[in-house]
Amino acid sequence: MQDLLLLISSILLIPHIAYGGYFILARLKKIDPLVMMAGAAVGVSLVFMVLNIPNPLLWAVYLGIAFVFAILFHLRIKSLITKTSLLEYCNYKIFIEAYGLTLCLAGLATTLVFPQLVIFNGIAGIFFIVRLNWLLLIKKKAYSLNFPEPEYIKNPLVSIVIIAYNEEKYIGNTLKSLAAQTYHNFEAVLVDDHSTDSTMQIAQSFSTLFPLRIVQKEVRGCSRSRNYGAANSNGDIILFIDADIILPPDFLEKSLQEFASQKLSIAFFDFNPITDKAIDHYMTWIYRIWLKITQYFNPRAIGSCIMVDKKLHRRILFDETVVMAEDFDYVRRAVKYGKFRMINNPRYLVSWRRFGVENRFWLLVKYLLFEAHRQLIGEIRKPIMSYDFGHYDKKKE
Repeated sequence: MQDLLLLISSILLIPHIAYGGYFILARLKKIDPLVMMAGAAVGVSLVFMVLNIPNPLLWAVYLGIAFVFAILFHLRIKSLITKTSLLEYCNYKIFIEAYGLTLCLAGLATTLVFPQLVIFNGIAGIFFIVRLNWLLLIKKKAYSLNFPEPEYIKNPLVSIVIIAYNEEKYIGNTLKSLAAQTYHNFEAVLVDDHSTDSTMQIAQSFSTLFPLRIVQKEVRGCSRSRNYGAANSNGDIILFIDADIILPPDFLEKSLQEFASQKLSIAFFDFNPITDKAIDHYMTWIYRIWLKITQYFNPRAIGSCIMVDKKLHRRILFDETVVMAEDFDYVRRAVKYGKFRMINNPRYLVSWRRFGVENRFWLLVKYLLFEAHRQLIGEIRKPIMSYDFGHYDKKKE
């Protein structure tokens, strides 16, 4: 049984690797000895992998070696090209190869400690490879290099849409960070969901420092608030943020430069958590790496800081029927019409206070269940479990 599983995995892996190599070599348009050597080493490793199908440990070892040489292959190619789309493609492949190498090491460790799980590892490996091949060879998301270019506007007006409900402890710091921006052509629209504390009073004290409008609506909810705020904005670019984040002073200036230079229509930004707990920093680091890996073929973004061309937003809007992971759904639909990327610099700061509300272990389990639902069933339009993280007041949904 295990031989059959490894044979199927090999049959699925080799076309994926071969097509990826052909795709980038056809665009390199020159012969480089180091590239050829690394590519040949990948091929030899795959041959030894197939020859060792009867031995799961050696099979995984040679697959891991193939991933190492594939990483070197794409790193070398990156040093020879300048086209942004090809550099991004190489980044994606390096992420995937590093991910594959990690899975190989995990599979080796699991097989050594729990040899009875060899069949399980084989089935899980096939599922992963099939999923990857579907995204790459069938849907070809990573090979879609021709994005529609948005109209460039010099010094665009940025509308910063902030959603808030009882944020008196945080809204002041958020608005203070807006007042300190080095880029001044912006307005802020605060959508207040009928706060019962002093959120509105604190916000109004900033109205003399920069253009700020505070609006309310009858029907509540995160997606409705973001759509309502955008509808009441005047900017060419919309920046959706939450009321508990802090932007560095040069955030708007640098983000607009990156947005324009990469010809983006929608973007998410790298971030650092505001927390004193080491475990939160570790979990956040893993989450950020995951977001960077998936941006090229299955992108998503956290709603706490999303920049989007207003024309694109009007075309898709936040789906107000999606009750969980509405920000993921927003990006999933947006990439059909424009280019999305996660921008590494500048980073913003986000409060990780909700980790104090939700048990960290169960929060991770919920994320996995949410993702499984989205991938296998579809977007979540009915609450499937209680979930406080990311929703400032779940009772209003």
